[in-house]
Amino acid sequence: MTPIQLRLANVVASIAYLLLFISLYESYISIKWAYLLLVYYEPSLWTVVKMVGLVSIAALSLSGRVDRPSSIVVWFLFAFVFVPTVAVSNLITYAPERFDLPILAMTAVFVASGFILSDSSPRRPAFHHIPEVFVLGMTAIWAVLSLLLFMRYFSILSFAGLDNVYEQRDLAAETKVGVLFSYGRTYYAAVFSPVLMAYGLAARRYQFLALGLLGSGLGYAIAAEKAALILPIIMLGIWQTRRMQLAYTPLYTASIAGLSAFCALLTNHTVIARYFADLILMRAIAVPGQTLSQYHDYFTIHGHTWWSHVRGISSIVPAPTGLSRDPQWPELGRMIGGAFFGFSSGQNSNANLFVSDGVAAGGWIGVLIIGAALVGWLRVLDFSTRQWPSTLVILLLVPVAMALTNGPLTTVLLSFGGLFWTAVFLITYQSLNSTNRTQRSAPIGRLGSGATR
Repeated sequence: MTPIQLRLANVVASIAYLLLFISLYESYISIKWAYLLLVYYEPSLWTVVKMVGLVSIAALSLSGRVDRPSSIVVWFLFAFVFVPTVAVSNLITYAPERFDLPILAMTAVFVASGFILSDSSPRRPAFHHIPEVFVLGMTAIWAVLSLLLFMRYFSILSFAGLDNVYEQRDLAAETKVGVLFSYGRTYYAAVFSPVLMAYGLAARRYQFLALGLLGSGLGYAIAAEKAALILPIIMLGIWQTRRMQLAYTPLYTASIAGLSAFCALLTNHTVIARYFADLILMRAIAVPGQTLSQYHDYFTIHGHTWWSHVRGISSIVPAPTGLSRDPQWPELGRMIGGAFFGFSSGQNSNANLFVSDGVAAGGWIGVLIIGAALVGWLRVLDFSTRQWPSTLVILLLVPVAMALTNGPLTTVLLSFGGLFWTAVFLITYQSLNSTNRTQRSAPIGRLGSGATR
């Protein structure tokens, strides 16, 4: 298929995904999860047309192929953030017009990313897999962290059911650990276990895949994070599509639409459909899609943060008076959770970068600014990974892409491997190019006996 055909196919798949999700939201999510304020109001014809139009414009902007870091990150944000945000924001109130500006700003970010991140230049991998010494080093760190985490959290380890995830997270939060240990646990789940899975799949060394899966299991047993269950499934699926040369954006979008259709048709009849509806479509899609409306209403009234909630910027930009008096400041998720669900619920309504670093920071203007920062960072990633095998790079970036769907950009960069992998890619890029320049400029006799003639 040509690039334009792939983009048009993605539009069709995206509209199907939107409509199927709306159907599931009406028939199941808004009924079972109404206590989380996921209520449903019948949309007008104009509202439906508006939703379809916005999703179509953004879908048309996406690359037709998932072949570089930016394409996997942008697709995750489109499928797990943009589409559900457009849907939920227009279904939970009789007056969804007040959310139009930030949603239009999000649409503009996707359109801009389609132009800025488009790149037709061929990739020239300098090596096939991560160097062995790096893999052994990552494995050693993984092993040490596995032992430390197992020993520290042994007394609370449990494979919690979907109805008990928050109790398990509370147990993990109540376990006293230092800051370094907390970062170690986060990097264990977001970097060290995933890199073993990615390497095991890309290099077909499945013993490393098994270790990574074991790490994901330990991570879930500690804090019942849904990403620990979803991540291996997504990585295996992406690897399989690339192995079969089917890494097309419309196919990925169609897979989410297919899951929505499966759940919409069978949720009331099968346990498996209910499981996927609760784990993925509700917790990973509907709840994050709800956050724009909550953050918009709260910070429009109490004042925007202008990024004063970000460590470092807070020393320059003072917090609005009404916000700084909140005992939960600067944890925006807990502030929203307390305001909408009551502080006794312990609800932490974390949000994606467009909401936490965009809407909360500066409304629709904030969305445009954080969108520009995102696109700039993705451009650096695309540039610095030209000499890496695309399958390996994309698998390594899946945890980062997933984290961006439910966390601020600064948090993902610092705590979920965003800056770590950016540094690794840039250092490798500079090292490889320095070696190539040295070889090109060296006298012929210095390249070895085989190159003297």
